[in-house]
Amino acid sequence: MKALAFDSPDPWRFYLVHSGLLLFTVGAILALLIRSRRPSGPWDVVAWALLIPIAVVIGRYLEFDAHTAPFAYGLAGFLLLIGVSGTIVSSLRWLRKSTSPQTGLAFGMLAGLAFLTNCMIPVTPARTAARRTQCKNNLKQIGLALHNFADEHDGLPEPIVATDPPRSWRVEVLPYLDEHALRKSYRDDATWDSDANLEPGRHGRIYMCPSMADPYDSRKRTLTCYTAVTGENSAFSPENRVRFPNLPDGDSNTILVIEAGGRGITWTDPRDSDLTTQPIRINAAGATPTESPAIGSSPHTGGCHVTLADGSVRFISENINSELLKKLLTADGGESIENEEF
Repeated sequence: MKALAFDSPDPWRFYLVHSGLLLFTVGAILALLIRSRRPSGPWDVVAWALLIPIAVVIGRYLEFDAHTAPFAYGLAGFLLLIGVSGTIVSSLRWLRKSTSPQTGLAFGMLAGLAFLTNCMIPVTPARTAARRTQCKNNLKQIGLALHNFADEHDGLPEPIVATDPPRSWRVEVLPYLDEHALRKSYRDDATWDSDANLEPGRHGRIYMCPSMADPYDSRKRTLTCYTAVTGENSAFSPENRVRFPNLPDGDSNTILVIEAGGRGITWTDPRDSDLTTQPIRINAAGATPTESPAIGSSPHTGGCHVTLADGSVRFISENINSELLKKLLTADGGESIENEEF
């Protein structure tokens, strides 16, 4: 799903939006300089006052993608500040019949323009590559943690640990990710969404993809991009958990963890990707540009990362054949995919 990708902008939309907003700002500055040595009138006050509702519309009612949003919100704040300041200064000049130049306001607008110019810097290929590398490293660490857990406990953790209340496997493997303090802070006697576990929920950055546009929920808890593949015949099914890493289909042909950033799952929430109930697709369109009901979804352009049962991390194209994807998601389907590309 193209709208879910945030690590590279659509060039035409990016530069069109930025150019339009920037020209609007430059026009406001020129208007100020042209009118600075003439007495203000009621229309000057009205013109500056109109910037206030424009700022509110831009900041509150218009939708922007992850690349244009910083500039748009910066512009909204800038226009609001200048609109209020311009209205006050123009009102005073109108009442006093002053012809003194509005030098201070002009410098303020130029400073704001410099700030907006910094906001225009797009996500460069280097930054995109760095974020993908960090995401890949997160998944490698998670894969290693699951292997170390399996070595100690003779198998993978339950995806939903059967305690009262239940908790996620992501909480269980924290000690194997060198997150001992975070594991101790999590209250096993409280539900994941209770106030007692609110503060731990705001951490867990190892489970967050750095390319996610908004990696927090309404309570500022960290959203995860990484989910276990669960359901019948998956590596996390009861019969296959205890076999791990000796899975029937081979550990290099079985997906263990998959990106699912379009699901909006808090990292402490015991929810994952179920291959028996979710569409076997990657980056399928959802109700909003950042949502996806598919079993795999990520903020990366063109596909998503997966951790295989052997601990390696691969990038799977969103154009992968659904039958091949299902073979990779099952651990004991008996399929042969040795000669297939993925």
